[in-house]
Amino acid sequence: MERLLNQGNAPVWEQVARFAQARHRLILDNIANVDTPDYRQKDLSVEKFQSMLRERIEARRSAPPG
Repeated sequence: MERLLNQGNAPVWEQVARFAQARHRLILDNIANVDTPDYRQKDLSVEKFQSMLRERIEARRSAPPG
């Protein structure tokens, strides 16, 4: 998830779209492997993403310009 947020100065909406895309990919993998023995479901935490994104936004707001 850290990698999703370390994409330079991408606008917030772009980071949200990347997160949604990555999460949907995992959900599709889960569906594709529903009958695979011992397969463990994967997911990304929406709450963790929101928290990390909020921290990044606040850090950028409080950073000196330039």
